[in-house]
Amino acid sequence: MKRHLYILALSLVLSMSAGCRYFSGTDDDNNILYYLTASAAAENVAQWASVSAGYSHTLAIKNTGSLWAWGLNDFNQLGLGSDWSTKTTPVRIGFENDWSLVSAGTYHSLAVKKDTSLWAWGSNSYGQLSTHDNDDRKRPVRISYLRRWSTVSAGGHHSMAIATSGELWAWGLNSSGQLGDGTTDNRNIMVQIGTDPEWTTVSAGLSHTLAIKKDGTLWAWGLNSSGQLGDGTFIDSADPVQINAESDNDTDWLAISAGATHSLAIKKDGSLWAWGSDNWGQLGNGLEGSSPVPVWINDSMGWSAVSAGILHSTALKNDGTLWAWGSNSMGQLGDGTYDGSDIPKQINFDNDWTKVSSGAYYTLSIKSEGYLFAWGSNNKGQLGDGTTISSNEPVYIGE
Repeated sequence: MKRHLYILALSLVLSMSAGCRYFSGTDDDNNILYYLTASAAAENVAQWASVSAGYSHTLAIKNTGSLWAWGLNDFNQLGLGSDWSTKTTPVRIGFENDWSLVSAGTYHSLAVKKDTSLWAWGSNSYGQLSTHDNDDRKRPVRISYLRRWSTVSAGGHHSMAIATSGELWAWGLNSSGQLGDGTTDNRNIMVQIGTDPEWTTVSAGLSHTLAIKKDGTLWAWGLNSSGQLGDGTFIDSADPVQINAESDNDTDWLAISAGATHSLAIKKDGSLWAWGSDNWGQLGNGLEGSSPVPVWINDSMGWSAVSAGILHSTALKNDGTLWAWGSNSMGQLGDGTYDGSDIPKQINFDNDWTKVSSGAYYTLSIKSEGYLFAWGSNNKGQLGDGTTISSNEPVYIGE
């Protein structure tokens, strides 16, 4: 009996610390019992605000502003200090409740707090943490105290960020010119790209980068072996090049996502575009072969968000539906099969999806109620469901 009471008391303390609501009663022996109502349980878990899928680790922020991580941790990319072990369920990073943005790279992580400060942790082999050295960091460390930040993106082994003033900055691996500073020199301290404060959106891919300016023009730089820059060539560029520069009215780009060797974008009219490698149907145009220029996908409108993985793509429509295409070898499309698709395929026919993030070979998405779901490769626990078993359909992720 004492052992049972101890377990009950411990469970109560842990659960109350999580902010749950309880009701009490007594059993036949007059022992006080506590139980969690179903509605309170739902309120406790339905609170994910944003998520970012990396290569084999995942970062997410709750509506409370708390930061969570799970998956591979070989390079301390989970930010848990001396604990290097892989995590198969979400683990909280620190005790702060003021995180606003997060981005998971291959083996490093970036985040921005509500006070606009920028933080980094994990692998730093190429200077991707901007700490003036190449030493990994076990916990989040603040970088660049002199600026305020609005957007951040972690790529393969490089990092991009936009200051609240509109300036674009880059650091880390630069072997293919993915930083955009006109060189191929790695940087362990951030460098400004250009001089004008005119950038609004940036996406760091495996070895290339996409960005949008305030005037709605689209720019790209870095590796271009598969035409992923979209400039009509297969030539790398260490400087930003404008996409569709010959068109004077091509100033309506809204959203972008840089994958491994392909790129995705949405225009202000809701049209979906793709370019680069199409070896696995990741462009979604139903045709074979790479494209070094943007191609209109599906001849449809109403797209609102897009995310490029290694060999697959995902996107959301304004009506809340979720779509996926490309390679499905690990179930990363989430349609219950392992068959790839070279055109967008709707996933599970729900219409309440609000966020989506494509990792290397897996995907995560959030519904309007704040519920988090994951599917695809799970060999490192990156789905967060407490197992290392991959899934070809969405599985619910709790705390």
